[in-house]
Amino acid sequence: MKKTLQLFACIIVSICIYTISCYSQSTKRYDNEDKNYSIEFPQSWVFSYDKNALVSALSACDSLDSNNLLIITTGATGALTLNEAMKITKRNMGIGKKNPIDSQGDDIINGMNTKWCVFDINTNAGSRKIKMYLFKKGSRQYTIQAKLIPNEFETKIKVFEEVISTFKIHN
Repeated sequence: MKKTLQLFACIIVSICIYTISCYSQSTKRYDNEDKNYSIEFPQSWVFSYDKNALVSALSACDSLDSNNLLIITTGATGALTLNEAMKITKRNMGIGKKNPIDSQGDDIINGMNTKWCVFDINTNAGSRKIKMYLFKKGSRQYTIQAKLIPNEFETKIKVFEEVISTFKIHN
């Protein structure tokens, strides 16, 4: 029994070390000069370097119903407050009505105020859990989200949080 517990502990430690090293060893910085932001993410996530900065882990994002960690960063213009922008974004995505909110709140990332929410959606491929961040600077808003299978959410969201911590909007 003791050897089994030791083996189990070694496996857990190995997985943690592997996960941390995968993120820290090969990151890529994406700078979007048109929309004045930058973000760092694991090199293996690169899917597209267009103006919408689409990157994906685990699979190519050919379908929004795919099982992956998805980050979509867009800049949209508008003279809204952060609260108004979040309210409109939630309404447009059906969050709260057909897609229930699990949790929501405010945060400060790299000195920027942000709003976030976690919600569930049902797709043709099954249910998904999404964590979405909304940033605003000047007349631009930036939305970044991770879409995961619910039973993988707690483990994979940690890498997403590491990526979010690198997001910066430049002057």
